[in-house]
Amino acid sequence: MKGKPAISTTVDDQAPSPPATTNRSVPGFRGFGGLSRLHTEEEYQAILRRLDLALGASHIGVWEHSLANHTVTWDQRMHRLYGTEPTTDAVPVDIWMNALHPDDRAAALADFERAVERKGSYRSEFRILLPDGRTRYIRSMANYFLDSRGLPGFIGAEWDVSADVELAQALAEQRRLAEERAAALQESQARIEFAADHDYLTGLPNRRLFDRLCRQLDEGSERKRLAVIQVDLDRFKEANDAFGHEAGDLVLKAAARAIRSVLGPQDVAARMGGDEFVIVCVDPQNEVDLGRRAQKLIERIGRGIQFSGELISTGASLGIAVAEDRPVSALLKEADAALYSAKRRGRGQAVFFSAALQAREPAYGHPSEIRAALDAGAIRPFYRCLRESRTENLVGLEAIAGWDHPRLGRIGLEDYLPELRDMGLLPTCEQHLVRALVDDLRFWQRLGFSLPRVSIVLSGEFFASPLLLEEVRRADRLAARLCFELRASDSLKDMTAATLKAATELKALGVQIAVSGLQDGEGSLIGLLRLRPDRLKLDRTMLAPSAEDLEQGRVLAAVGDFARAFGMTLIAEEGEAAELGTLLDEAGCLMLRGGRDGPLQDRASLPLTRLR
Repeated sequence: MKGKPAISTTVDDQAPSPPATTNRSVPGFRGFGGLSRLHTEEEYQAILRRLDLALGASHIGVWEHSLANHTVTWDQRMHRLYGTEPTTDAVPVDIWMNALHPDDRAAALADFERAVERKGSYRSEFRILLPDGRTRYIRSMANYFLDSRGLPGFIGAEWDVSADVELAQALAEQRRLAEERAAALQESQARIEFAADHDYLTGLPNRRLFDRLCRQLDEGSERKRLAVIQVDLDRFKEANDAFGHEAGDLVLKAAARAIRSVLGPQDVAARMGGDEFVIVCVDPQNEVDLGRRAQKLIERIGRGIQFSGELISTGASLGIAVAEDRPVSALLKEADAALYSAKRRGRGQAVFFSAALQAREPAYGHPSEIRAALDAGAIRPFYRCLRESRTENLVGLEAIAGWDHPRLGRIGLEDYLPELRDMGLLPTCEQHLVRALVDDLRFWQRLGFSLPRVSIVLSGEFFASPLLLEEVRRADRLAARLCFELRASDSLKDMTAATLKAATELKALGVQIAVSGLQDGEGSLIGLLRLRPDRLKLDRTMLAPSAEDLEQGRVLAAVGDFARAFGMTLIAEEGEAAELGTLLDEAGCLMLRGGRDGPLQDRASLPLTRLR
């Protein structure tokens, strides 16, 4: 086995040493370094000196291994490489093997054994462990030869390549890190692109990607039969208000799963905003198949979802338009008209667009018209009178955002809140309504009417906005006639410091704060205590007649005690609680007539009382 022999720098002992002055050739010397002629002793020694100088400068150690005698010879540079003490040129046969790093020993031995078997050159690279525990990388090269007696052996050289190996490792590590960073950047870019084109909540394509896909369909060389299905969730707003945004998000995710379950391999579905979804079916079989898929979708969404131990029941209305060689944009408008027809027919239905439908039913007010209506002043507050049930006295007004639509007449904007929010128009619309409400108060004041307190529902975002405080300060003394109503799901669960600050500043100006949608277990008592509203408005679901009348009486009594303890007026609308009159009286609840279901009136037609 190779014990790392080093070539001896002495001349063969059997060869006589000629005088230095003679020019006789050295007997037995067959040439060195490829020389084909014989040299004198002086020339030979000069060559050895030059060779020794070159090897010393390059820190290359030389070894010789006699396979016949199993002897190993190292020069001093070999000892320096391996960190051993040079006592003699001859070294133990196993000195090299014992120095090998355990993880490299098998491969290095195999390299040497193959060279012995081939009687050829030897090449290897391995690590050695120095006596002080350090590791050194070694590169070893040798050639097979027969000495003057015809005995086989290897003569080779070794040198330290630790710096080269460590540099290569460092470069490899840098390359790996660079590749990882490139992969992470590519993955991040992919996530950014996905997020830009998909709805963050449902994972469906968003309006941006949907529009691009529709353009590709319209610009394709092959015209195909297409069907567009507009999907709108029924009772989503009520569920969102009653159970909060977390539950609303779960409803939207469940609806997206139901939509995916009815898609064909080429179909595209997208969430367009709020609770509105669109499906484009490519080459549908026929209207019968589309109708079956639509009913399957309505059934799956209608199953509802479980949230905090309660069933949230929603539904879906669908409008469908089918045509060949028609742009998707045209089908979208027709499916939109069919959708609103489905809603007017009672919801939970799928309606196909037809020319007869278009002629028979006027188009419903579309969200895209809202911006123009705001600019034209067609959206303004209308009012419902709030009267105490037993005395019929007018105790306040409720302002509702109304729209004088050119085709449909006066309609409320409650169903358009998701669209207004998605279009970024909700703060603008609410600021416009508050300003118009104050203008109406000034109008009644000029006419000499006794001014009632007027309440209006505001979003949590606008309530905490500096724009609202600005409008109230502009109202001056009329601020004492205002009441801003917040939904419990908006104001109590995730109350912010900005909401509390706004409530404090508004109350200081004389504004009252109301919380509506209060249900059994809804919101947080701590949130109510922090906000300290002036009014608590009970929700319909809390007032629904219950088989457990005793339990319901306890709940209402507890709520009444809580409201009285903290100076809050408890309010319910009479039409929602006809069967609970005694319980509500005992709870100290103010019963109102003509609330939610009362007619909308403009400022000139209200039965206000003139001051005397």
